Amino acid sequence: MSFAEAVEPRLDGGSCPHMAVVLGVRRGGWVVHHAVATQCDRDRERLTAAGLDVGGLEASGSLALFEFDAAEAPEAAAERFEPLLADALRRGHSALWYSRFPIGPGAAEFAGATAYDRAWDARFRGRPVITLCPYVLAGEDAGERVAHLGQWHDAVLDGEGHVAE
Repeated sequence: MSFAEAVEPRLDGGSCPHMAVVLGVRRGGWVVHHAVATQCDRDRERLTAAGLDVGGLEASGSLALFEFDAAEAPEAAAERFEPLLADALRRGHSALWYSRFPIGPGAAEFAGATAYDRAWDARFRGRPVITLCPYVLAGEDAGERVAHLGQWHDAVLDGEGHVAE
């Protein structure tokens, strides 16, 4: 069974692109979504359209949207979530479910994003943190990038939700 097949019934036919947010909410998690700078409102609208009570979840402290700040160092970007995670766990949340915007296939985008993802992984690996790191892997470098991501991700999924080899 593929990952997509395993989660599809929980996503109402797989129609929601914000999988970590939807799954995290349904599992009692503290959900964090990192949006492209200036795009939090757009992402709130999309999550609401996907059927989530975004206002209610934010008001209850179950959902937080943050704008990505490219000027923030990768280690600092991960570190600032440490006390927030501790607080969420004290409030009874099961885990931190984290997602961010997709990273395009460009070399500079890929290199920058992997620096942030590595810092996140170093800080939270082995803890109650579930992370979805969406990358657009296309073109000549796709195979190399899949191999690179596979070195430090639990799984790398292809566009169909199957574990990439």
